[in-house]
Amino acid sequence: MERTRKRVEEECRRIMEEARRKAEGIELKITKKELEKMVTSAVIEFLGE
Repeated sequence: MERTRKRVEEECRRIMEEARRKAEGIELKITKKELEKMVTSAVIEFLGE
């Protein structure tokens, strides 16, 4: 269970970093709510594997 939690945390960090890079690259301001949606859907997808 602890290993799964760490994997999810790492995946969330990676997704948030990727989203931040994309936002900087295209001058797009991602709202906190949009970022939360992206992370939530990615975690659900990740756990579904």
